[in-house]
Amino acid sequence: MNVIYTAISGNYDRLHPHPPVKGCQFIAFVDEPEKHINEGWEVRKLIPCHSDPSRNSKRYKILAHEMLPEAKHSLWVDGNIAIQKEFSLNRMIRKYLVEHDIALYRHRKKDCAYREARTCKHCKFDNPSIIEKQMNRYHSEGYPAHYGLTENGVILRRHTPAIVLLENRWWREIRKGSRRDQLSLHYVMWKTQITYSPLPGNIHNNSAFRLHGHG
Repeated sequence: MNVIYTAISGNYDRLHPHPPVKGCQFIAFVDEPEKHINEGWEVRKLIPCHSDPSRNSKRYKILAHEMLPEAKHSLWVDGNIAIQKEFSLNRMIRKYLVEHDIALYRHRKKDCAYREARTCKHCKFDNPSIIEKQMNRYHSEGYPAHYGLTENGVILRRHTPAIVLLENRWWREIRKGSRRDQLSLHYVMWKTQITYSPLPGNIHNNSAFRLHGHG
């Protein structure tokens, strides 16, 4: 079974309508189903585990193997991303998950989590002291600068034991550190020696997905 899925917590986003995509199921996890028009999605209840709505939706984003135990492959889209055109998920899987179990868009401007951390602190995207402590820990472990950076609004995955390992370690970083998932994903990839397949273009400039504002 192949699934395209999303999660929305705290009314931060709304469900977007989507064109048909053959051979897959659309699932949306939301904490208040009565407030969302399903727009072609199968709506499932999101169970909060944290006082922070962002971490509640991130849990579903990261732990795909737990949320979709029936799925063989999944395509995650952030709540503020709309699918623009009909495409073949099976073709994406065949093209981008040949030598890797995960595919993502490269960051359009940066290739370094340390640089992204400075932006997050400056813009107060999360608690600066939490970010500082986390990145100091990474540095002390030898995590290199310019190891890579992705924009994780779209994630294509094959549900394998290696990806389960990646997801569990990634979620552990989110729970004990910053909710900014860009800061921790490539650190976890470095620790596990898991690499990814780059999707063409970037999250802001591609034919399949459109980025909307939140709310």
